Amino acid sequence: MDYIQLMNHLNNSLEILFSHILDVIPELDSQPALAVHELRKQTKFMRALLLLNQAAPTPPKQLLKSLSALLAPYRDAQVNIDTYKFLTENAPTLQDSDFENWLSKSPYYLDSTPIPALRNNIETLLTELVPVMGKLPDPPVATSILDSIDTSFELASKSMIQVKIDSNMEDLHTWRKKTKRLWYQLRFLFGDNVEDLNHPLNLSDQLGQLLGDIHDSDVFDLLLTIDSTTGLREVIRKRRLVLLQEAFQTGEKLYLKGRPYFNQLLQEAL
Repeated sequence: MDYIQLMNHLNNSLEILFSHILDVIPELDSQPALAVHELRKQTKFMRALLLLNQAAPTPPKQLLKSLSALLAPYRDAQVNIDTYKFLTENAPTLQDSDFENWLSKSPYYLDSTPIPALRNNIETLLTELVPVMGKLPDPPVATSILDSIDTSFELASKSMIQVKIDSNMEDLHTWRKKTKRLWYQLRFLFGDNVEDLNHPLNLSDQLGQLLGDIHDSDVFDLLLTIDSTTGLREVIRKRRLVLLQEAFQTGEKLYLKGRPYFNQLLQEAL
């Protein structure tokens, strides 16, 4: 892919993602939880790609960040329910109907009932995004796109090193965000269908899922009280240790052992 093709591919990808976001809006009335999840994914994808264009203005980045922040508590409320059900599915003694009901009564929990205020807020942000998304400048040079992906690789690698020093929730979340950003950028560059399991695209996807599971458990753990669901805390602790070990193993394969392969792939991209 030459410079012109790569440049056009980036802007076309952003246009397609934004179109997908607009298409999801009507689903907020029929499937609000699924719609919010899809909007979050497309928003994160767009933010990751905008970082590849160093000439992109600030407003679209800020508006997408605001949209992501607006959607976050609704998605978290759904994930908390899903995490609870996953952890207790095969452990009847840990099930607590009162606690589950309390989770479902969160003001951010979305069932099948539309929330007009949420849709209005989303549409307001998207209305501001429409004109700026139509005026995105071309990336200055092709190498800047590849350099940005390489930077994402390095930042995610450094995040893993920090987590090895202290695996607190904040540092783990940072590692997860940087890993997901890299994954989205690699999807832009290589597409979705790469068969090689050791390809950075597939390893970053696997790593992102592992870190996502840890993050979901950490967020859920914050909801637990000292005098209730003590058994759940123990399950979370043990599961976190296993997932973290798998994440380090995958991260080392991706960032340390996979560095030469990553360099080769970037050189072949143009």
